[in-house]
Amino acid sequence: MDPVRPAHGPGDRGAAGPGADLGAAIRSGAIEPWFQPIVDGVTRRPVGAEALARWVHPQLGFLAPAAFLGLAEERGLMRDLFAGMMRRACPPARDWVRAGAIRTLSVNLSPSQFKLGSVADDVIALLAELDFPPEALTVEITEEVLLNDLDRARVQLERLAAHGVRIALDDFGVGYSNIGYLRRLPIQTLKLDRLLTVDVAQEHEARCILGAIVQIARALDLRLVAEGVEDPGQALWLSHLGCRHLQGYLFGRPMPAEAFAGYLGFDGARRIA
Repeated sequence: MDPVRPAHGPGDRGAAGPGADLGAAIRSGAIEPWFQPIVDGVTRRPVGAEALARWVHPQLGFLAPAAFLGLAEERGLMRDLFAGMMRRACPPARDWVRAGAIRTLSVNLSPSQFKLGSVADDVIALLAELDFPPEALTVEITEEVLLNDLDRARVQLERLAAHGVRIALDDFGVGYSNIGYLRRLPIQTLKLDRLLTVDVAQEHEARCILGAIVQIARALDLRLVAEGVEDPGQALWLSHLGCRHLQGYLFGRPMPAEAFAGYLGFDGARRIA
Protein backbone atom coordinates (compact mmCIF):
# COMPACT_ATOMS: atom_id res chain seq x y z
CA MET A 1 0.00 0.00 0.00
CA ASP A 2 1.15 3.53 -0.67
CA PRO A 3 1.47 5.58 2.53
CA VAL A 4 -0.83 8.54 3.15
CA ARG A 5 1.32 11.12 4.90
CA PRO A 6 1.03 14.88 5.28
CA ALA A 7 3.12 16.61 2.66
CA HIS A 8 5.59 19.08 4.11
CA GLY A 9 7.85 19.88 1.17
CA PRO A 10 8.34 23.41 -0.15
CA GLY A 11 5.69 24.57 -2.53
CA ASP A 12 3.13 21.93 -1.58
CA ARG A 13 0.49 24.59 -1.23
CA GLY A 14 1.98 27.16 -3.56
CA ALA A 15 1.52 27.69 -7.25
CA ALA A 16 4.71 25.74 -8.02
CA GLY A 17 3.72 22.65 -6.04
CA PRO A 18 1.29 19.82 -6.75
CA GLY A 19 -1.31 21.23 -4.38
CA ALA A 20 -2.37 23.94 -6.82
CA ASP A 21 -3.37 21.36 -9.43
CA LEU A 22 -4.53 18.51 -7.21
CA GLY A 23 -8.30 19.04 -7.40
CA ALA A 24 -8.24 19.49 -11.18
CA ALA A 25 -6.03 16.42 -11.58
CA ILE A 26 -8.49 14.29 -9.63
CA ARG A 27 -11.47 15.60 -11.60
CA SER A 28 -9.77 15.07 -14.96
CA GLY A 29 -8.48 11.59 -14.19
CA ALA A 30 -4.83 12.66 -14.43
CA ILE A 31 -4.12 10.64 -11.28
CA GLU A 32 -4.45 7.09 -12.51
CA PRO A 33 -4.14 3.56 -11.15
CA TRP A 34 -0.96 1.60 -11.65
CA PHE A 35 -1.08 -2.08 -10.85
CA GLN A 36 1.34 -4.17 -8.79
CA PRO A 37 1.06 -7.96 -8.94
CA ILE A 38 0.35 -10.21 -5.98
CA VAL A 39 1.68 -13.68 -6.71
CA ASP A 40 1.42 -17.22 -5.43
CA GLY A 41 4.72 -17.84 -3.68
CA VAL A 42 4.86 -21.46 -4.82
CA THR A 43 3.84 -21.19 -8.48
CA ARG A 44 4.97 -17.54 -8.89
CA ARG A 45 1.84 -16.94 -10.94
CA PRO A 46 -0.20 -13.73 -10.36
CA VAL A 47 -3.31 -14.13 -8.23
CA GLY A 48 -4.20 -10.48 -7.73
CA ALA A 49 -3.30 -6.87 -8.36
CA GLU A 50 -3.21 -3.83 -6.11
CA ALA A 51 -4.24 -0.53 -7.71
CA LEU A 52 -1.97 2.32 -6.57
CA ALA A 53 -2.38 6.02 -7.34
CA ARG A 54 0.21 7.55 -9.67
CA TRP A 55 0.40 11.10 -11.04
CA VAL A 56 2.54 12.30 -13.92
CA HIS A 57 2.35 16.07 -13.44
CA PRO A 58 2.68 18.15 -16.65
CA GLN A 59 5.35 20.41 -15.10
CA LEU A 60 6.73 18.46 -12.15
CA GLY A 61 6.87 15.06 -13.83
CA PHE A 62 6.33 11.78 -11.99
CA LEU A 63 5.25 12.40 -8.40
CA ALA A 64 5.67 9.90 -5.60
CA PRO A 65 2.38 9.15 -3.82
CA ALA A 66 3.67 10.83 -0.64
CA ALA A 67 3.75 14.10 -2.59
CA PHE A 68 -0.02 14.23 -3.05
CA LEU A 69 -1.92 11.59 -1.04
CA GLY A 70 -1.41 13.45 2.21
CA LEU A 71 -2.65 16.67 0.59
CA ALA A 72 -5.72 14.89 -0.76
CA GLU A 73 -6.43 13.56 2.72
CA GLU A 74 -6.05 17.00 4.31
CA ARG A 75 -8.29 18.67 1.74
CA GLY A 76 -11.12 16.15 1.89
CA LEU A 77 -10.49 14.89 -1.65
CA MET A 78 -9.96 11.20 -0.95
CA ARG A 79 -13.56 10.26 -1.70
CA ASP A 80 -13.31 11.78 -5.17
CA LEU A 81 -9.85 10.31 -5.72
CA PHE A 82 -11.08 6.85 -4.73
CA ALA A 83 -14.06 7.06 -7.11
CA GLY A 84 -11.78 8.14 -9.95
CA MET A 85 -9.38 5.30 -9.23
CA MET A 86 -12.19 2.77 -9.20
CA ARG A 87 -13.57 4.04 -12.51
CA ARG A 88 -10.13 3.67 -14.10
CA ALA A 89 -9.06 0.43 -12.40
CA CYS A 90 -12.17 -1.71 -12.51
CA PRO A 91 -12.80 -1.96 -16.29
CA PRO A 92 -9.42 -3.52 -17.17
CA ALA A 93 -9.37 -5.56 -13.94
CA ARG A 94 -12.83 -6.91 -14.78
CA ASP A 95 -11.42 -8.34 -18.03
CA TRP A 96 -8.47 -9.87 -16.20
CA VAL A 97 -10.73 -11.45 -13.57
CA ARG A 98 -13.16 -12.81 -16.12
CA ALA A 99 -10.29 -14.36 -18.08
CA GLY A 100 -8.95 -16.01 -14.93
CA ALA A 101 -5.66 -14.10 -15.06
CA ILE A 102 -6.16 -12.77 -11.51
CA ARG A 103 -8.74 -13.41 -8.81
CA THR A 104 -8.83 -10.10 -6.95
CA LEU A 105 -8.31 -6.38 -7.36
CA SER A 106 -7.14 -4.60 -4.20
CA VAL A 107 -7.85 -0.93 -3.54
CA ASN A 108 -7.09 1.27 -0.55
CA LEU A 109 -9.62 3.06 1.63
CA SER A 110 -8.42 6.07 3.61
CA PRO A 111 -9.33 7.03 7.18
CA SER A 112 -11.10 10.19 5.99
CA GLN A 113 -13.53 8.14 3.90
CA PHE A 114 -14.75 6.36 7.03
CA LYS A 115 -15.37 9.66 8.80
CA LEU A 116 -18.06 10.45 6.22
CA GLY A 117 -20.05 7.39 7.26
CA SER A 118 -20.98 6.48 3.67
CA VAL A 119 -17.96 4.51 2.48
CA ALA A 120 -19.87 1.24 2.16
CA ASP A 121 -22.61 2.91 0.11
CA ASP A 122 -19.96 4.53 -2.09
CA VAL A 123 -18.16 1.26 -2.79
CA ILE A 124 -21.36 -0.71 -3.42
CA ALA A 125 -22.67 1.97 -5.80
CA LEU A 126 -19.40 2.00 -7.74
CA LEU A 127 -19.40 -1.79 -8.05
CA ALA A 128 -22.91 -1.67 -9.54
CA GLU A 129 -22.01 1.22 -11.87
CA LEU A 130 -18.89 -0.55 -13.13
CA ASP A 131 -20.36 -4.06 -13.26
CA PHE A 132 -17.50 -5.34 -11.14
CA PRO A 133 -18.04 -8.53 -9.08
CA PRO A 134 -17.96 -7.71 -5.36
CA GLU A 135 -16.21 -10.97 -4.52
CA ALA A 136 -13.29 -9.94 -6.74
CA LEU A 137 -12.70 -6.69 -4.82
CA THR A 138 -10.50 -6.44 -1.75
CA VAL A 139 -10.53 -3.15 0.15
CA GLU A 140 -7.44 -2.48 2.24
CA ILE A 141 -7.64 -0.52 5.46
CA THR A 142 -4.99 0.49 7.98
CA GLU A 143 -5.15 0.35 11.73
CA GLU A 144 -5.64 4.13 11.78
CA VAL A 145 -9.17 3.58 10.44
CA LEU A 146 -9.95 1.42 13.47
CA LEU A 147 -8.28 3.68 16.02
CA ASN A 148 -10.33 6.68 14.90
CA ASP A 149 -13.74 5.13 15.50
CA LEU A 150 -13.90 1.35 15.77
CA ASP A 151 -17.68 1.10 16.03
CA ARG A 152 -18.31 3.28 12.98
CA ALA A 153 -15.68 1.37 11.00
CA ARG A 154 -17.19 -1.97 12.00
CA VAL A 155 -20.63 -0.99 10.71
CA GLN A 156 -19.20 0.04 7.35
CA LEU A 157 -16.94 -3.02 7.04
CA GLU A 158 -19.76 -5.41 7.94
CA ARG A 159 -21.91 -3.87 5.20
CA LEU A 160 -19.13 -4.36 2.67
CA ALA A 161 -18.49 -7.93 3.78
CA ALA A 162 -22.22 -8.74 3.57
CA HIS A 163 -22.13 -7.50 -0.02
CA GLY A 164 -19.30 -9.92 -0.82
CA VAL A 165 -16.35 -7.50 -0.70
CA ARG A 166 -13.21 -8.84 0.97
CA ILE A 167 -11.52 -6.83 3.74
CA ALA A 168 -7.75 -6.69 4.24
CA LEU A 169 -5.91 -5.19 7.21
CA ASP A 170 -2.84 -3.52 5.73
CA ASP A 171 0.55 -2.87 7.36
CA PHE A 172 -0.02 -5.63 9.92
CA GLY A 173 2.90 -5.93 12.29
CA VAL A 174 3.46 -2.23 12.93
CA GLY A 175 1.61 0.03 15.32
CA TYR A 176 -0.54 -1.75 17.88
CA SER A 177 -1.31 -4.77 15.66
CA ASN A 178 -4.28 -5.50 17.89
CA ILE A 179 -5.20 -9.16 17.39
CA GLY A 180 -8.60 -8.37 18.88
CA TYR A 181 -9.49 -6.67 15.60
CA LEU A 182 -9.31 -10.06 13.91
CA ARG A 183 -12.06 -11.38 16.17
CA ARG A 184 -14.34 -8.33 16.11
CA LEU A 185 -14.18 -7.34 12.43
CA PRO A 186 -14.95 -9.14 9.15
CA ILE A 187 -11.30 -9.23 8.08
CA GLN A 188 -10.30 -12.00 5.67
CA THR A 189 -6.74 -10.95 4.77
CA LEU A 190 -3.69 -9.71 6.64
CA LYS A 191 -1.05 -7.82 4.69
CA LEU A 192 2.26 -8.14 6.50
CA ASP A 193 4.24 -4.92 6.61
CA ARG A 194 7.65 -5.00 4.95
CA LEU A 195 9.27 -4.29 8.34
CA LEU A 196 8.24 -7.82 9.30
CA THR A 197 9.49 -9.44 6.11
CA VAL A 198 12.67 -7.56 5.22
CA ASP A 199 14.98 -9.56 7.53
CA VAL A 200 13.30 -12.96 7.31
CA ALA A 201 16.18 -14.48 5.30
CA GLN A 202 18.83 -13.26 7.77
CA GLU A 203 17.31 -13.26 11.25
CA HIS A 204 16.02 -16.21 13.24
CA GLU A 205 13.92 -13.88 15.40
CA ALA A 206 12.13 -12.50 12.33
CA ARG A 207 11.31 -16.04 11.23
CA CYS A 208 9.97 -16.89 14.69
CA ILE A 209 7.67 -13.86 14.71
CA LEU A 210 6.40 -14.57 11.20
CA GLY A 211 5.88 -18.23 12.04
CA ALA A 212 3.69 -17.26 14.99
CA ILE A 213 1.65 -14.88 12.82
CA VAL A 214 1.19 -17.63 10.22
CA GLN A 215 -0.16 -19.97 12.91
CA ILE A 216 -2.62 -17.32 14.12
CA ALA A 217 -3.77 -16.68 10.56
CA ARG A 218 -4.31 -20.38 9.95
CA ALA A 219 -6.29 -20.77 13.16
CA LEU A 220 -8.54 -17.85 12.17
CA ASP A 221 -8.73 -18.90 8.49
CA LEU A 222 -7.11 -15.67 7.30
CA ARG A 223 -5.26 -15.17 4.04
CA LEU A 224 -1.75 -13.72 4.34
CA VAL A 225 -0.01 -11.42 1.88
CA ALA A 226 3.61 -10.43 2.52
CA GLU A 227 4.55 -6.98 1.22
CA GLY A 228 7.97 -5.62 0.34
CA VAL A 229 9.44 -8.83 -1.08
CA GLU A 230 12.55 -7.76 -2.95
CA ASP A 231 14.90 -10.74 -3.11
CA PRO A 232 14.63 -14.51 -3.67
CA GLY A 233 15.81 -15.33 -0.14
CA GLN A 234 12.86 -13.46 1.35
CA ALA A 235 10.43 -15.19 -1.00
CA LEU A 236 11.84 -18.63 -0.21
CA TRP A 237 11.60 -18.20 3.53
CA LEU A 238 8.14 -16.62 3.42
CA SER A 239 6.80 -19.50 1.35
CA HIS A 240 8.53 -22.01 3.65
CA LEU A 241 6.93 -20.42 6.70
CA GLY A 242 3.50 -20.69 5.10
CA CYS A 243 2.87 -17.18 3.75
CA ARG A 244 1.45 -18.17 0.38
CA HIS A 245 0.90 -14.79 -1.31
CA LEU A 246 3.71 -12.33 -1.96
CA GLN A 247 3.96 -8.77 -3.26
CA GLY A 248 7.02 -6.67 -3.99
CA TYR A 249 9.59 -5.51 -6.50
CA LEU A 250 10.89 -9.07 -6.93
CA PHE A 251 7.71 -9.86 -8.86
CA GLY A 252 6.98 -6.48 -10.40
CA ARG A 253 6.85 -2.78 -9.68
CA PRO A 254 3.57 -0.87 -10.07
CA MET A 255 2.86 -0.36 -13.76
CA PRO A 256 0.18 1.23 -15.97
CA ALA A 257 -2.79 -0.88 -17.04
CA GLU A 258 -1.43 -1.54 -20.52
CA ALA A 259 1.91 -2.75 -19.16
CA PHE A 260 0.18 -4.88 -16.53
CA ALA A 261 -2.00 -6.46 -19.23
CA GLY A 262 1.21 -7.40 -21.03
CA TYR A 263 2.61 -8.82 -17.78
CA LEU A 264 -0.48 -11.02 -17.56
CA GLY A 265 -0.20 -12.05 -21.23
CA PHE A 266 -3.02 -9.95 -22.66
CA ASP A 267 -3.24 -8.43 -26.10
CA GLY A 268 -5.90 -5.77 -25.57
CA ALA A 269 -8.79 -7.50 -23.80
CA ARG A 270 -7.78 -10.93 -25.12
CA ARG A 271 -5.51 -13.21 -23.17
CA ILE A 272 -2.73 -14.78 -25.18
CA ALA A 273 -2.69 -18.56 -24.78
